[in-house]
Amino acid sequence: MRLQGVRAIDVEGTAGLEGALTTDDAHGLVRLVTVADATCVIVGEVPRAQARERADELRRFVDSFRPGSAAGR
Repeated sequence: MRLQGVRAIDVEGTAGLEGALTTDDAHGLVRLVTVADATCVIVGEVPRAQARERADELRRFVDSFRPGSAAGR
């Protein structure tokens, strides 16, 4: 398993990290964001053979998680 291209990100004012995860069989996006006093880890992965065709889907999935998205439930 390899985590590559790790970069600092800002999600609606919340600091985090994002990178690409690669294994022998899969490719994915990993995002870590601090929410209050906890760390939220979002991982979306697809079979490596489908990585290019499903890249937009992975991005939408990871981007759909927001630090305040559970508020009010």
